[in-house]
Order: sequence, then C-alpha cells, then structure tokens
Amino acid sequence: MIGTRIVGPEDAVWAEAMRELRHDVHHLPGWAVATAPLEGGTPAAVIAESPRAGTGGRALLLAPFVRRELDGGRWDAVSPYGYAGPALSGPAATVGATDLLTAAVERLATEGAVSWFLRTHPVLDGWAAEHPAARAHGEVVVLDL
Repeated sequence: MIGTRIVGPEDAVWAEAMRELRHDVHHLPGWAVATAPLEGGTPAAVIAESPRAGTGGRALLLAPFVRRELDGGRWDAVSPYGYAGPALSGPAATVGATDLLTAAVERLATEGAVSWFLRTHPVLDGWAAEHPAARAHGEVVVLDL
C-alpha cells in the first residue's frame, strides 16, 4: 500500500527524506522557499512511500512543488524553478517509480490540484521517460567539466 502526504518546507519529514533520497539542490526545502515567489505561489512537497516486501526498507518519492491559486478556489502545482522533479530512493528509481508517481498525482488531485507541471532532472530522473504521461521536449547534453 502506498501512503501519500503533502508537507511544507518547515516539516521535518522533508529534511529527513533528503538524507534517504538521491537529490539535487533543487529538491531542498530552502530552494522551494526561495523560488516560490518567482513562481507566484507557496512551497510544498508531495511524498509517496511504500514498504518494500521482504527488505525491511521502503520505496520513497518526494516531489517539491509550488501551489499556485487559480480562480474559483482551484490551484495548480509546478515544480520550483530548476530541476526539482521527483526524487526517488535507490530501488524506487527503477522499480515502482510509476506507482509512486501515480499515487502522488492522485493525492494532489484529491487535494484540489487541476494540473501538475514537472521539470525533471536530466541526470537523476532517467526513469521518467518510461512513465506513460511523460513527454520528451528535447535532449540534454551533460559535459563533465
């Protein structure tokens, strides 16, 4: 069973998750706080987690977003400027990522979100191309300087 929740940048759960996740500066609570005014909203993150049968561990997804209010009490979510797409725990990066992301989408919809725009990380989010809703918008070239 996948559990989901929405947390704010002050919530200790977000900081704790960072110790477990392969992440970038764009996933940190402070980054969401700093960029939310530029995006025109308030910072938050959705967390989805599921116990891994027989391993004693868990699959974990954390996706920072900015909640932007719309007319009529509706709202949309957008990842903070940069590459703050979903961060996944090691095993989840290849197994269960689609299920975790689907659960996160369902949680946002339940809370009233009408859309969610994700800017995925060109290096950390290699799994994203396999998600049925993912659309490639060009190639990214990474050079080791």
